[in-house]
Amino acid sequence: MIQRRNYTDLIRLYMNKPFIKVITGLHRCGKTTVLRWVREELQKNGTSPQDILCLSFDTLRHIEIRDGEALLQAVRKRREESENRLYLLLDEIQYLPGWEKAIKELYRKENCDIYLTGSRAGILESQDASLISRNCVQIRMYPYSYSEYLEQIQEEGSGQDSAQSFHDFLVYGSMPGIHRLEKEEDQIWQYLLDTCKAGILQDAVQEKNLRNVGQLWMIFCYLAEHLGEPASPKTIADGLNQSGCQISKDTVYAMLKALESGHLVYRARRYDLKEARTVEAREKYYFTDWGMYHALEGFREEKISGVLENMVCLELLSRGFRVYRGKIGRKEFDFLAERGREQYCIQIRAQIPDEQAFAEAAEILSSLKGNYTRLVLSLDEERGRVGKNGVKHRNLAAFLENT
Repeated sequence: MIQRRNYTDLIRLYMNKPFIKVITGLHRCGKTTVLRWVREELQKNGTSPQDILCLSFDTLRHIEIRDGEALLQAVRKRREESENRLYLLLDEIQYLPGWEKAIKELYRKENCDIYLTGSRAGILESQDASLISRNCVQIRMYPYSYSEYLEQIQEEGSGQDSAQSFHDFLVYGSMPGIHRLEKEEDQIWQYLLDTCKAGILQDAVQEKNLRNVGQLWMIFCYLAEHLGEPASPKTIADGLNQSGCQISKDTVYAMLKALESGHLVYRARRYDLKEARTVEAREKYYFTDWGMYHALEGFREEKISGVLENMVCLELLSRGFRVYRGKIGRKEFDFLAERGREQYCIQIRAQIPDEQAFAEAAEILSSLKGNYTRLVLSLDEERGRVGKNGVKHRNLAAFLENT
């Protein structure tokens, strides 16, 4: 089990602090593994196993706990057996009816340190959940970053060279579960499609109470077909209507929200540097794992630019950056990323064959005013290119590994 340090280091800061720790993310992205790390970390620090209560609600393992009231009774029974602080590790809590009021009661009246996981982004948005939202810290998880992926490859001892590792990362994506499979494409694609369907059926549909699963799947496939292209509810509705699927703009809007809430896609809004505000137009949607895109569409060289954008976007998100599409006047660039005082402005190209191509890619970045790290990323080897106003050319894989 590799250390997901982006998350474990943050969780460690909040251990035994008066906050409910809520870990959210796509199905199978590693939330349960991190919760297992929490248990091991507690025991390493001297906590008795008797004082740790681990429950999972996405299986029938704890079927006797059917609702929040039953959870309260189980915790209070455990409290009778020990006067020490009790640590609650509750996996996929959204599947337990009435969990919100139970967690509020436990937080306020019992000596508990509480850790929750959930596969819905809006897990704290309901009226009942808002009662605890002011007392929690939410940690969003993503599939493997590239450095985590390489750490997993090293742990397996497969002996892959760096070029093969990056190729597999590019094609198969970053879901941790693929490392438990044989390197058979059909098996990997089926696993990724099953992950998509689980996210759509169990989270996007149930949470938003949507009825037309077929339309939701068509929108998901539309986003795959147009990966890397600006999209809006109107453009998607128009495109689907032209293909014979009658759907309204408002319906598309609701379904896009559902896909976001299920952690299946990420919406990259535009940020206007001149006006210093976000602009809800010409947004792009990226997959939480681009392996899902390949499972739907197959690997297509002509779509490589969109896949590379997807990879960089998710890498930055997993590193804790806020990620936008950049805009200055009428010109746009791929990403504006911010984390504290760090600010990146990034253009992505599949290839930079010569100095003229580099100058064209770097033009808008060199015109920006401000203390930004300006980068043009491509699959080419690094050659030390530096353009106007400090724009640098970097190899994309090296950037992913060392962000």
